[in-house]
Amino acid sequence: MRLLFSGLVMLGLLSAIGCGSGTAAPPDGGVAVSDTVELFNGATLKGGKLYLKPLEGVHNATASIQQDGSFTLVDSFGRNAVLPGRYLVYVSGDGASKSVAQSIPAKYRSVEEGDSDVEVTIDGPRSDLKIKLKK
Repeated sequence: MRLLFSGLVMLGLLSAIGCGSGTAAPPDGGVAVSDTVELFNGATLKGGKLYLKPLEGVHNATASIQQDGSFTLVDSFGRNAVLPGRYLVYVSGDGASKSVAQSIPAKYRSVEEGDSDVEVTIDGPRSDLKIKLKK
């Protein structure tokens, strides 16, 4: 009986988390989001990588920041479909010049170790999500 119960529990867990790549497929309902990233002094960030970490849920969003400071967010499957919700903002200097990378305050550089104080809310499609980093 105990073996049967353990087997059923394991089957339930596998069904809940899914099999395969280990990443749950994103649900439908994502929206297109874009605009620019600014530093605390008002200068446009020219290059780098933008990460939005969800405050609830598991589906993050990322973008490459272009040389003009613009970005277009994508989900973990590369779709231009970010799920509505609240996110903490992180920015790394990946792909940016050394001077650009150094201009990003340390608290934004690591999703795992950072302490971002910039939060954005996505509640629908947006082309005006200007992200302003703080000092």
